Amino acid sequence: MPPTDTTDKDIMFASLYIGGPDHLRGNGKKCYQEIWPQSSDRSAETSASRKLSTDKVQAYIKENVAMITQEAIERAKVDAQWVLEQSIDLYKMSTGQKDVPEQVTVNGDKTVDIMKRVFNGPAAKSALELIGKNVLVKAFQEQLSVENKSDLADILASRQKAIEAKAE
Repeated sequence: MPPTDTTDKDIMFASLYIGGPDHLRGNGKKCYQEIWPQSSDRSAETSASRKLSTDKVQAYIKENVAMITQEAIERAKVDAQWVLEQSIDLYKMSTGQKDVPEQVTVNGDKTVDIMKRVFNGPAAKSALELIGKNVLVKAFQEQLSVENKSDLADILASRQKAIEAKAE
């Protein structure tokens, strides 16, 4: 919820700035000119900078940027599983286990799609690193196992006894 003194145009400006089309997103001057089209370039740049530094616009941006980012991720259908699947495909293509599409020009004028197998060592290594670092795989993460067989009450009681012994 935007602060009560935030105008509709302020909200539209901030919304464009954090979640507008690619040509506007993150560009204060262009977002400002989209909402206030009569403004000159110089005026828009100054006014956008001033508006972006106000508490009300900052609060709106902070509140909404996480939601917009999550929506963008969902729209793109990108998650750890998708990244893992793409990394595995890249590894297979880099090691010749999977065909790679390529366009070839025949007789100088006709383009034909062909499938070929290639080996690309550096790409295969990079793909394996991506696979290993994936949050679902965690191949490079050290695994620690901590077991606490002591009861918290026993630990606190022994510490209390130690404190009382020092006090005597």
